[in-house]
Amino acid sequence: MRTLPLATRSLSGLVLPQRCGGCGDALPPAVPDPWCVHCRDRSGPVAGGWPAGRDGCAGWAAAIYRGPVRRGILAAKRGGPQAATALLLRRLPPDLAPPGSIVTWVPGHPLRTVGAPDAGRALATAVAVRAGLPLRPLLRRSPLGRRQAGRSDLERCAEPHRLGLSARPVPHGTSVVVVDDVRTTGTTLDHAAELLRAAGAAEVVAVVVAAAPSSLDR
Repeated sequence: MRTLPLATRSLSGLVLPQRCGGCGDALPPAVPDPWCVHCRDRSGPVAGGWPAGRDGCAGWAAAIYRGPVRRGILAAKRGGPQAATALLLRRLPPDLAPPGSIVTWVPGHPLRTVGAPDAGRALATAVAVRAGLPLRPLLRRSPLGRRQAGRSDLERCAEPHRLGLSARPVPHGTSVVVVDDVRTTGTTLDHAAELLRAAGAAEVVAVVVAAAPSSLDR
């Protein structure tokens, strides 16, 4: 199914009922949070943080990647209701980002984001506005890089340099908050953190909407 252009989607929201990001049911008019009561109650507790590990980055996840949370994230990737953003902002700790940080995001694969919004950029924009921090596109992704979607955990963890990520220069000593929608194995975020530190960042903290249960033990 083709994704509607952004302007068309915005206009359609004025005449079509807003729908829950978790189940697709119609919501009452002017609901600020795009979750029905049922899906909000089933979104589970805050997943919490994970340690940095060797050469990786510490981070925090708003939820576990399953059930309505998983469906909400996939819907946002297709340009649907931004339930994932609403969930992240509702649960985001106010002191998570170090003072003076720059917020950035893991860009989606260029072939995936053609005609669809970059979910990571939308999330990072919301986090930057909430935290009152600058947003900068510090990471780039080559269209020749490997896509992670559909790969096993073992395949995802192999050869992270093949993801096609690179980092722009970061002001020396600056802390960076890198935002993504899902942490499946941690390979992409750890590789992004390695690149950002090599580019000048002193500290890298990851923020995601959801994490796979197995990734919180890595």
